Amino acid sequence: MEPKINYAGLLILIILGVAVGNFISSWITAKYIEADTETVSVEISKTPSIKLKKIQQTFKKQPKSGLVENTPSQEQLID
Repeated sequence: MEPKINYAGLLILIILGVAVGNFISSWITAKYIEADTETVSVEISKTPSIKLKKIQQTFKKQPKSGLVENTPSQEQLID
């Protein structure tokens, strides 16, 4: 006597296996992205303060009257 194969049960088992595998893969990917995002956000939070300090030093070095004098007039832009 040959054993009968329950194709409906086999189909459900395969579908569950694929679903669980996809869920685990998505969970691992989310955790990886979360850790990477946290690392990048820490680096980004440090960057603006460094750039701000460089900008402040640049403005301190420039003479205050030089900022207005160096702007071209409309006549200079047309020529």
